[in-house]
This record gives sequence, C-alpha cells and structure tokens, in this order.
Amino acid sequence: MEKWAKKIEEMTMVQAVIIAALLAGVYYFTSFDSGEGLLNEARGIEKQINQKKALIKETKKRIEEGKKFQVETVKMQKVYKEALEFLPSELSFQDVRRQIVQQAGISSVQVVKVNELPGRTKQNNYEEILFDIEFIGTYKELTSLLANLTKIKKMILSKNIKLTYLRKDEEENLLKLEGQMATYRFEDGA
Repeated sequence: MEKWAKKIEEMTMVQAVIIAALLAGVYYFTSFDSGEGLLNEARGIEKQINQKKALIKETKKRIEEGKKFQVETVKMQKVYKEALEFLPSELSFQDVRRQIVQQAGISSVQVVKVNELPGRTKQNNYEEILFDIEFIGTYKELTSLLANLTKIKKMILSKNIKLTYLRKDEEENLLKLEGQMATYRFEDGA
C-alpha cells in the first residue's frame, strides 16, 4: 500500500487527471447506471397503466350502455306485451263478432248486423279488419254498448257512425246506429 501511495505522490497533476479520467471512463462504461433503464421501464409501465385505465373506462362505458339497453329492453317488452293485448296476433272476425254481440246483449241492444267487409288493409306490422254494423236501441243502451266496447282489450274503433231516429217505443225513442268498426291484428314481420 505504501508503494501505491508513493507512486501517487510522485505523479504530476496531468498524470493524475489522465488516470482519474480513465478510471471514471471504466466506471462509467462498466458500472455507472444513469437510471435511464429504470426510467424507460417506468415509462413502459406507465403506458401499460394508462392503456388499462382506458380499457377500464371503455368497459365501464359499455357496462352502462348495457344497463341502459337492458332497461330499454324491459320497457319495450312491456310496451310490446301491452300492444299485443290490444293488437293480438291470433284474432279472427268471429272472435270480434262474438264479443260485440255479447256486449250488445249486456247493453240490451238489438244486433241487426255485424258483417266483415272484404279486403283487409295491411300496414307495417298490423292488419285492419273492417266490418259493417247496425244496432237498434235507446240512446242510453247504444252509448252503453259503445262504452263497453272500449273496455274490451282488443282495439275496436268506430268509423262512419250514424244515428237515425226510428220511432218512439213506449217511454223512450228507438235509434238505429249504423256504420263501420275496425279491429286490428298484429302481424309479426318474421
């Protein structure tokens, strides 16, 4: 050790600087870690974290959209179910006629005719079934019949209705109600 200390004392300043530069160079190229590797690794991890955060954000957005879609689907199912109550897919003229005649009996109205008209009108997802009607009864009985028909869970609309005075029967006037009615049948587009 003394030998090295003596050699160091005998060195000139230039020699000492050269040796120090050489030692620094060897250290720099072999052992020195500027942290660039760790910095690059940290940047890579940060990039992965940001990608995962973006994926999580997108997934949450999709989940929210899915929930909204689910809520809308439930609402549409309810609307579809209610529509099918009023626009049944299995509906015949005879079913509608039977219900009309039944309601007429309840209202004490005489049924003169309930006849299906030829040529059904087909729209987007439904078919219109038209029929001629003619009833005889008092004003009270006829309005009761029309009110009862609105309570049937099948859409029945009155069209071109005409009331005609027939005669006075005992205490009340008899009227003839004639015109057209329409009901609708749902047609699945499938």
